Amino acid sequence: YRMLLRGGMVAILGDRDVTAQGVRMPFFGKPAFFPRGMPALAIRTGANILPGFVIRQKNGRYKFLLEKPFRANLSMNSADSEKDVLERWIKILETYIALYPEQWFMYHRVWNDL
Repeated sequence: YRMLLRGGMVAILGDRDVTAQGVRMPFFGKPAFFPRGMPALAIRTGANILPGFVIRQKNGRYKFLLEKPFRANLSMNSADSEKDVLERWIKILETYIALYPEQWFMYHRVWNDL
């Protein structure tokens, strides 16, 4: 939190809700829970969100891909802004999973008949 307030950068995984207190959002057409940490920090600190992905190449090397940064809409109330951030993030996440499905794996069920 302090790092973001000072203009620094932090990395946060945004595809797995480990707290069981996430937000239920559509993910590939079915409801799934997503963590609140990233959107909450972006809203509280005004930090940019810079989606990044590490993709393993056929030669065993890795390529780091960055998407265009975006900000939380601070003119909304926090719950709506949180959902807006998650919708934008999930759209980007779905794109990369569709492009590289063999490189995304969860150690728990994502769609648990919610």
